[in-house]
Amino acid sequence: MGKKTPFICQSCHESFPKWFGKCPNCNAWHSIHENKSESSNSKTGANFQLTALGNLDSEANTSFSSGFIELDRALGGGIVPGSVSLIGGEPGIGKSTLMLQMAAALTKKKLTTLYFTAEESLTQLKRRAERCGITSDSLLVSNGSTLEYVRTMVETHHPKVLICDSIQVMSSTNLSGIAGSITQLREVSAELIQLAKTKQMALFLVGHITKDGQIAGPKLLEHAVDTVLYFEHTHSDQIRVLRAHKNRFGPTFEVGIFEMQGQGLKDATDASTLFVHPYEHPRIGSVFYPSIQGSRPLISEVQALCSPCQFGAPRRQGLGTDNSRVALLAAIIEKHVGLKLSSQDIFVNIVGGVVDKDPALDLAVALSLISSFMQRSLPKDIVVCGECGLSGEVRRAAQLSARLKEARALALSPILIPHAQLKENPAKGTLGIRHVSELLGFLEAPKKTLRSAASKRI
Repeated sequence: MGKKTPFICQSCHESFPKWFGKCPNCNAWHSIHENKSESSNSKTGANFQLTALGNLDSEANTSFSSGFIELDRALGGGIVPGSVSLIGGEPGIGKSTLMLQMAAALTKKKLTTLYFTAEESLTQLKRRAERCGITSDSLLVSNGSTLEYVRTMVETHHPKVLICDSIQVMSSTNLSGIAGSITQLREVSAELIQLAKTKQMALFLVGHITKDGQIAGPKLLEHAVDTVLYFEHTHSDQIRVLRAHKNRFGPTFEVGIFEMQGQGLKDATDASTLFVHPYEHPRIGSVFYPSIQGSRPLISEVQALCSPCQFGAPRRQGLGTDNSRVALLAAIIEKHVGLKLSSQDIFVNIVGGVVDKDPALDLAVALSLISSFMQRSLPKDIVVCGECGLSGEVRRAAQLSARLKEARALALSPILIPHAQLKENPAKGTLGIRHVSELLGFLEAPKKTLRSAASKRI
């Protein structure tokens, strides 16, 4: 007797031996459909082999460049043959533009690339290519959206790179359910991944972001692919951040930074200059902070604002950092520095849309808060890095040498670091801090206001 065909819920992708009008697992109505296909994972064949680990060649899949320095960085060094990458992001953020530009760059290197744009017509694709200045005559594009058609084109042209934009609209004629359903999504992606591994062909899947902020529904594809890349917005309309949330070929949470220009995306190789605003005069409540984004150092600006609370409980709000961390640092300052911040609304912002939860951000936030509360200015190029403990002590910061190198490349000084790391990083303009109470010494003397100056003249 043959194995019974399971029924799959399109909402929670749970399988059942029979049909139900209402899913017993997630209580969704009319979401259970019959899965008539045989799962790719259950197929048996002669593609499997048992071998000793020492006999494997680690250099067999040498990576090659995508044509973008920042994309190569996010991928862990470049495109690996046989790898599967999932790229997600909000609508209009630049996923299709990046894939089209990458495909054109690879074609110029004589690497056969197939680009399936199932969501838009070829005329729309042509217009995007013209806006980006792409004139390649050898780039193979199609608006086909069926698995069978894609497989036929792969067998015919033997590409090095295959791009499917997007996986939600790809479907198989042998499966029940509409495109984008759990059944279609799981089986089509499994077939494409198996095809990429067999042909040693790099596969790029573009995935939609749902209302829950997930790629392609309930994170169904993230476990199956090798690399998951998220396009993230910043406060600037021109800056795009591509962050690796999973990578089997490189460090996780590596980032690539791009500038969106009239002709598409461009590498932002000197990214720190995009987030550092030059100041001519000392400023209040603002310091520079050397962050680590993935493996790269990045100089960003931390701003703080203290304002007397007018209604109810005072607010503690952070943009780019945790609200709870802001509240904790305010309590440390009130306890060990003696400033009454409990009556203040506190706002902290990391300029440029950078999101950073690194503990080494603590000292920069603390100094900017003290400066804002006391209305005392700071040196215009001051850089601060270090973690604050609950007793006010300043703790060590990870990868400090890389942070300091980036700060010195931009000629920023003075640089405040944990005193415990001062001997490891001796340099002119670098100062060690043991306790948050020492931050008061870096505030400049208050200047006369216009009102006091005018009264003296009278």
